[in-house]
Amino acid sequence: MLEGLQAVKITDSHIIKPFDCGDLDLNDFLMSDANNYQKQLLAVTYVVENDLQTAGFLVY
Repeated sequence: MLEGLQAVKITDSHIIKPFDCGDLDLNDFLMSDANNYQKQLLAVTYVVENDLQTAGFLVY
């Protein structure tokens, strides 16, 4: 899973790859809210991903 990882700032057109960290609230934030927070200038989200899935994310 660690092969080919890259950190990417999400954009309006970024397609977030499958992600499941075991915490429903965190999973939901990434899939449903992160882009809206970015549009409203409330937070910036970076995802760590490879071609198949999202390994993690950082919000600040």
